[in-house]
Amino acid sequence: MADAPAQAVRDARRALELLPISRDAVDAPRWHVQIATAFLLAGDDDAAFQVLDMLAAVPAPLTAASLRLN
Repeated sequence: MADAPAQAVRDARRALELLPISRDAVDAPRWHVQIATAFLLAGDDDAAFQVLDMLAAVPAPLTAASLRLN
């Protein structure tokens, strides 16, 4: 189980490669919110904030209010 966070980070990075926002502007931002959450839970705060910064630049279901709530 000690390798689970590392595997989660690898899977999240692969998901970002497979579904960039440039490829799917409708569904990708929703998935990227989940990917940022996976990075946070795995302890990779820098990667999570990179995804959040990217989401802040495009129309996404992520808002300042939802960040405060969660």
